[in-house]
Amino acid sequence: SMEQAKSYFEGKRRLSSVVISGKFKKELSFEDVQTGQEFPNPVQKPSQFIYKPILAFFRMLAPLLNIFVNDDIFYSLSPMMQTAQIVYVSSEQVPIEVDMSVTENFGTVMLKNDMTASERKKYFSNLENLKGNSFDTDNYYTFDFYNDKVDMETLSLKVLGMDYKLANYVNQQPLKILSRVFKSGQPNGLYLWNFEIWHESLMQVEEDDTESSESES
Repeated sequence: SMEQAKSYFEGKRRLSSVVISGKFKKELSFEDVQTGQEFPNPVQKPSQFIYKPILAFFRMLAPLLNIFVNDDIFYSLSPMMQTAQIVYVSSEQVPIEVDMSVTENFGTVMLKNDMTASERKKYFSNLENLKGNSFDTDNYYTFDFYNDKVDMETLSLKVLGMDYKLANYVNQQPLKILSRVFKSGQPNGLYLWNFEIWHESLMQVEEDDTESSESES
């Protein structure tokens, strides 16, 4: 309910929370499981004055962030074990609730190391640590991707004291909540999940274009 959602966000800087829970159907290396954004059509790159400080900011948070173009598709991806805010591992399925609060336990359960979420993210910012670990098929994994940077209500990026309307840059393409597999830096076609986030600002057509279409009809 809305009241449950309100209680979850109260007192927090979070703007949204996405919780994904389930089992992996086959063992996958931490190095290969990526999460982030992909756009099949060209995007509008902001000016260097805007782009460089924002990129530096996100690289500070996620050192393995990789931004590239492959077969004309724009990707902005990083390893899921570096990106997920919370990772909870259990032997049974976790019931998903609107106001659920996921607790980090990955280090304790899987590495026998009582590390915090921040310590786990830092540990898996090292590529060698990713290579030596994989998601198994026995346990349930629950990931919380809460964020305090993207406002879904306005579809804007709030960083470094600024507010950037994402519709100005993504060329009428939706944002993604996705995870997919990359082998040796190449997509293999396997998505673990892929949800699209649409916003009214992505649907807007320039007034001049509308008038032109009407006059030609």
